[in-house]
Amino acid sequence: MPWIKFVILWSCLVGISVAGDGKFEKSPTAMVNLPLWSCPSLELSTIDIIKNYYYPTENHTVRTKDGYMLDVFRIPYSHQCLDRKVKKVVFLMHGLYSSSDAFLLTGSSSGLPYMLADQCYDVWMGNARGNRYSQRHNNLDTSESEFWHFSWHEIGLEDLSASFEYIMFQTKQKDLNYICHGQGCTALMVLLSLRQEFNFNIHNAVFLAPMVYMSHSSLPWRHLQKVFDAVPDGEAKPTLMPNDTKQNDVAKRFCPSMTCDCNYNLIYGKSKHKHDPIITTRFLATHPSSVSVRQLKHFLQVKKSQKFQQYDYGTEKNIIMYNQSTPPEYPLEKIQPQGSLHIFYSDSDWYVSAKDITTLKEMFPKATFHHITDTQWGHGDFLHGRNSRNLVNVPILEILRRNSEEGVDKHLKQSENSEERVGNHTKKSTNSDDGVGQHIKKLNHRRRSKIRRRSKHRRSGKSKY
Repeated sequence: MPWIKFVILWSCLVGISVAGDGKFEKSPTAMVNLPLWSCPSLELSTIDIIKNYYYPTENHTVRTKDGYMLDVFRIPYSHQCLDRKVKKVVFLMHGLYSSSDAFLLTGSSSGLPYMLADQCYDVWMGNARGNRYSQRHNNLDTSESEFWHFSWHEIGLEDLSASFEYIMFQTKQKDLNYICHGQGCTALMVLLSLRQEFNFNIHNAVFLAPMVYMSHSSLPWRHLQKVFDAVPDGEAKPTLMPNDTKQNDVAKRFCPSMTCDCNYNLIYGKSKHKHDPIITTRFLATHPSSVSVRQLKHFLQVKKSQKFQQYDYGTEKNIIMYNQSTPPEYPLEKIQPQGSLHIFYSDSDWYVSAKDITTLKEMFPKATFHHITDTQWGHGDFLHGRNSRNLVNVPILEILRRNSEEGVDKHLKQSENSEERVGNHTKKSTNSDDGVGQHIKKLNHRRRSKIRRRSKHRRSGKSKY
């Protein structure tokens, strides 16, 4: 019945939840403190959330070359934007166990997509294969193991490339701005390092807690390794079973209280900040999304090898896949976006250690690094922290504004990377492969020769950035 759907949607958005038995809880706090096995299961979509704040929205379907169908959502304009000029495109990409929903949970006053739309950007939000919006395929069903034979390597190489081509074809623009969180940044690193032509299609890239080098990550990797060693390729279902001892051991390390609030920590790592219960209720209504076992194993391999490398299939298959016994490293020196590269990081991120960011600084000497000085700032706080509007979103808007006005980012003229301290104090429809492909070829035709010229001047082992 329509009125039931309305009540559920309204309840989630204002922070009142519907418990599993259908009764209303008095407050969001009561709901998030329920036992972990009694958490209510609600359904709230990207379209529902955007429409609730009276923003226009579009749902597009992108087809990848290997047959996956991905939902991509768009906020084409805002009623607060009176500028009738062609809007610059901003593409947002979510992290692990997540979806386009992640960017929308804090509401229109502090959510990045709404703030971008209000500043006259054409906002697109992507979804990786396998998550709640991208579980369709030309020939495969999610119940088949083969559907899940991918890692974040394919998300970057196939999903992002198809999404970029589709968006540029639809908007008739030659490039876009890319903002990512966690695994969304990992995927872009894969694409730009292996398909160099896409560097010309990225104007500004803003990385929030990029999961690239993970040698010093604080996650309980040993325990996770035990869980996944015996798991065959397939879907890594984001559910916990009460009698699964191994899963419980891992869950308790993330959140000893084992309440519904723990679901947030299970996705983003243990957080020292107490999150707004209203945002947590929205999170529980949209998360987690499914991922493949290979995505998780690939991150475990990066951690163990201390290298940002391709998926390790084992010696025999590696020889077949790569013509060598070990997987090759991604050539990060080839990453050269047209505008600027900005990387945000913190000290309390369980996934991305500040020590590993040091390695990125060596790889990208001309990038700008933004250090969140809040000592309790975790992986999820880049999206949902109580002060994420001021510490993350406002600086991002300034980055895009400044680079748009100057044409070429001033950081390109610097000889070494710079760093800004950001804290509480002063800051120190479906695409046609043929049509889209031809369009992108025309856009890049005159630029390909620049790649060869640049390579002659590139530093050995280091990116231009």
